[in-house]
Amino acid sequence: MHVIRLLNEGIELMRSGTITLPRPERELLIRIRTGKYGSLDRLLGLANTLFVELKEAEAKSRLPERVDRSQVSKLVSGTYLKYWNQSSRRD
Repeated sequence: MHVIRLLNEGIELMRSGTITLPRPERELLIRIRTGKYGSLDRLLGLANTLFVELKEAEAKSRLPERVDRSQVSKLVSGTYLKYWNQSSRRD
């Protein structure tokens, strides 16, 4: 089930640059987790299809090849500082 969720998240990220939470395929994931999706062969077929979709989405993705770690660090630091400043005003 986790692989199916991650594959769907990867496909969405490659296509749109975002990941939707909670997952739109929630019902599918629940059916897989509870054993109601079907046989292992059916599940492996789905996973293989999603792996192909992910490769295709990656090839067409407009996302950069590398992460700008400096920008990510600034974003994370700024988020922490904003939270801490807001939280200290409430006390």
